[in-house]
Amino acid sequence: MAHGSQPVKPCHCSGQFVTARRLRILDTVRTIPQAWTHAPGIAVLMTAPFDIHPPTSDAEIDAYAEILRASFCTPIEQARMSIDRVGMRNILLVRRHKQVLGGLYLLPMGQWFGGRSVPTLGIAAVGIAPEHRGGGAARALMDRAVEEARQRGIPLSTLYPATHTLYRRSGYELAGSHHAIRIYPARVPVLDRHASMRPLAHPEASVVEDVYRRVACEQTGWLDRSAYMWRRIAEPLEVVPHAMLVLDGDAPVGYCYYLLERKDVHTQHMRIIDMSASTVSAARRLLTFFADHRSLTHEVTWHGPANDPMLMLLPERAYDIHVAVDWMLRLVNVPAALTLRGYAAGIEAELHWEITDALAAEPVSRYVLSVAGGVGQVSAGGEGRLACDVRGLAAMYTGFMSPAQLVRSGMLRGEPNDLATAAAVFAGGPPSMVDIF
Repeated sequence: MAHGSQPVKPCHCSGQFVTARRLRILDTVRTIPQAWTHAPGIAVLMTAPFDIHPPTSDAEIDAYAEILRASFCTPIEQARMSIDRVGMRNILLVRRHKQVLGGLYLLPMGQWFGGRSVPTLGIAAVGIAPEHRGGGAARALMDRAVEEARQRGIPLSTLYPATHTLYRRSGYELAGSHHAIRIYPARVPVLDRHASMRPLAHPEASVVEDVYRRVACEQTGWLDRSAYMWRRIAEPLEVVPHAMLVLDGDAPVGYCYYLLERKDVHTQHMRIIDMSASTVSAARRLLTFFADHRSLTHEVTWHGPANDPMLMLLPERAYDIHVAVDWMLRLVNVPAALTLRGYAAGIEAELHWEITDALAAEPVSRYVLSVAGGVGQVSAGGEGRLACDVRGLAAMYTGFMSPAQLVRSGMLRGEPNDLATAAAVFAGGPPSMVDIF
């Protein structure tokens, strides 16, 4: 049952409803198990405490590593190495009676919207020990993670869901896609060797980051990567990747981190961990590089947007693409999230919002968003002509769903003129992400 959002059994003596309220406590979160205790004339839902805070001992770290092994089939040593990379400050563990029941990672980074990087708190490695699932620990843990983002002043939170129901209860909603792309080198013509390629040296990491940012800032939803996310690319836990830099003259214009995985004695698979091409020449050179592996490599795979420009360079359909998984977003601080993102420079508009958020200090708030010159300003108050909860706003914020689609799904109310204005304000390319975490 969602905290503070659903009435429980009615009071038989007065006809009033008793509602379970979320307790705002930094290090202890109380959740609602499915059990009743009956006082005279009233039914009251009992609460059970969970202690939620970072690890305090090696024993707790080992317990969480074992939960990750049981939840994600992660080898225990890789789980411990991953925990060490994330750091104790960015891990939350949920406990009952001093026993670790589960945990998650907190990954501070940014996400690009309208050409501006908005701070977001990535949530990853959410795992509850199998024997403790279904008791409210995951819900308590997620509510605490939202509170942590709020305490850190981070306006967004992003995650990849294994289940939708859990995260929707904490205010997350589907907001973008992660696509898997496969091309067949034998069907890719040799396109262009104008740009040069050479192996990428480890000290050149900042060069690669500059190339990525030139591409990512033009996308909707791509990460403004943290040092932790870059290390995942350059130094995966399980293998050492190959790395190539693409140059136009002396200027870096593209790069590629990849693995070659043998399928049988005469066949291998090229798995791209990460790549970016900031020019047409770089994209054509990378495609040529893939084609040059065609004698043994039968397929090359990577993750990119549905409208990946590289695919537009192929004269025929030499690729397959599908949605591997959708990601979810939560607006933790609505005014900050609306103010920090960018908007189309030619739009001048005003939107009056009424936003419901069960985990906020004020569950229902009104705001006015004024947009001009590519910048948004938010003030309190207004007429509340567009009404939705934070989930519906998240799907609209990224452009994953239009206002009209949200109306049809029952997640938004508003008059046609206001809906049309909102559609123009949040218009943009399809939200995607090439990283997964």
